[in-house]
Amino acid sequence: MMIVETTPLHLSLPQCDP
Repeated sequence: MMIVETTPLHLSLPQCDP
């Protein structure tokens, strides 16, 4: 996946971090 390579996984995947 190019998206993961270009952008961080944190922003790639929708995660709810407090």
